[in-house]
Amino acid sequence: MTHKEGFAAVRLATYDLINTGITTVMDWNHTFSEGQAYGGLEALQQSGLRYVYGFYPHNNKDFDSNAFKIKERIDKDPLGTFEISGHPANFLQDSMANSVQMSRIMNVPLNVHYAESAQDKKHEQKRVMTETGAFSRPLVLNHVIHVDDDDIKQMADSRARLTHNPLSNMRLASGIMPLGKLHSAGLTIGLGLDGGTNDNADFFSLMKTAVGLQRAQHESPDVYPNYSEVLLMATSEGAKVLGLEDITGTLEKGKSADLIIINPQSPNMAVNFDGVTQIPLNAEPANVETVMVHGRILKEDGKLIYTDESLKDLINTNSRTVQRFMSRKTVKQVQELKGFQSAP
Repeated sequence: MTHKEGFAAVRLATYDLINTGITTVMDWNHTFSEGQAYGGLEALQQSGLRYVYGFYPHNNKDFDSNAFKIKERIDKDPLGTFEISGHPANFLQDSMANSVQMSRIMNVPLNVHYAESAQDKKHEQKRVMTETGAFSRPLVLNHVIHVDDDDIKQMADSRARLTHNPLSNMRLASGIMPLGKLHSAGLTIGLGLDGGTNDNADFFSLMKTAVGLQRAQHESPDVYPNYSEVLLMATSEGAKVLGLEDITGTLEKGKSADLIIINPQSPNMAVNFDGVTQIPLNAEPANVETVMVHGRILKEDGKLIYTDESLKDLINTNSRTVQRFMSRKTVKQVQELKGFQSAP
């Protein structure tokens, strides 16, 4: 992806995030190319959102140098925080070791996908994490579905912080996170979208799903989380996962002015018995009247406040990117088909 394509993709996504009432985003950046990495960062910095940028170095020395350059840019931005990303697998052990080492050298947290799929067991994630020293780092683990009691104890001992991505896990048929057991072990758990596999940025649907999925699995309304608890997962607990609890996550003196205002005078919100639980139960992005980050208004009177860039131009750029990659995919499929037809 080029710089322009990377910028347009992330910038368009930030509009969806702001529209639904999200004030802080963690961008687990795959760094497929320098253009995509720097373009995505530029989009985050122009968005006005508070952000955590997760850089995946890929065991690439050129990307290692880029990590330092990007961190330097982010360190100058009061809204930005930097993390190193990695993926533990037996076929990526050198790459994972590099991510752990980069995390140590740069003194930043390590952010990885862990036990998301049943296939991850075959990839020996736990062994790779242990042998590379990942559990000795400040650690954010995403998904955490296919774990046993020993895994949970190891995560608790390492004081790992977790993200729960229920809509993504459903979309990919990955399984259901054992939320109750993880919470009982004292682990901090926040909610996450997981980008494109969540399909949109609707955090209200995400909260409702997080509650409903556990109740359906356990056939009980008394399991963790209830509707008040899931609201904390979306706010204060999410801030703790990202190491931002001293800055945001709650509205109190001394913290940043990150807030949203939801209009209660709407058909789906107006009549209720409990205004707190009404938010994950009934709210929709359309109910979000105002979004403020660091005291700056990004959405007002229910409308996004655009910068000088044209939303139409962003959409057109992303459409061309999709067409370009679809064309490459079509060419590849035709070539594979020809190869199959000519095989003996």
